[in-house]
Amino acid sequence: MGTVGFSLINPEAAVLVLGGTIIASGLAHGWGNLWTAFRELRGLARAPLDEATNRAALARLVYAINRQGRFAAQAPLPPDPALADVIAAYLRLGDVTAMKKQWRTQRIASGAAHRAAAATWRRAGELAPVAGLATTLYAIAGLAPKGDETLVATTATAVATAVVSTLYGLLLAHLICLPLAGAIERKGQADQAVRTKLMRWFQNQLPPACPKDPRQSPTRLVHAA
Repeated sequence: MGTVGFSLINPEAAVLVLGGTIIASGLAHGWGNLWTAFRELRGLARAPLDEATNRAALARLVYAINRQGRFAAQAPLPPDPALADVIAAYLRLGDVTAMKKQWRTQRIASGAAHRAAAATWRRAGELAPVAGLATTLYAIAGLAPKGDETLVATTATAVATAVVSTLYGLLLAHLICLPLAGAIERKGQADQAVRTKLMRWFQNQLPPACPKDPRQSPTRLVHAA
């Protein structure tokens, strides 16, 4: 940027800022929550929950239940794993109450994971500038000349590293960590809203409860490909 010897690419500063942010986030929020935060990134790469496809699977399931009963020979499950687990509980036990309990447990667990991941990324966004400042101080602490380097060259290198470290911390916070926290929250809320809508529709389509016939064979659950 017009300054001889200055570069925005500094691997050492990048490693120190990124490593410092990860370690500080793990210590502040717990290593389990840090792992959850990275794991939830995979959800961002997936497409939004397909309401039409899952509703079609539920409609076929309702049709089979109305024609053959809960213990039909085959019961295709919706492609969404969370919905599939809840529907499987209903088909296995033949009890709406059990299905609602499974749904409540799944919803609480999913919401807790999203909140933990978002909170961890938000804390990382708060700690990234601190890691940048710590790397800046580390660079300034190395102002003493090394080997054949002159004081001017050493000072220029240290100052450049200090400036880049501060920049890396700010960029990591505001372009990566904080946006990821918001994205995880939005996707989690959107997917959960679709699941809730589908579950309510499914419950409204179910036939009235009837006593379980012990002579009927258990339902064979077929997961969607």
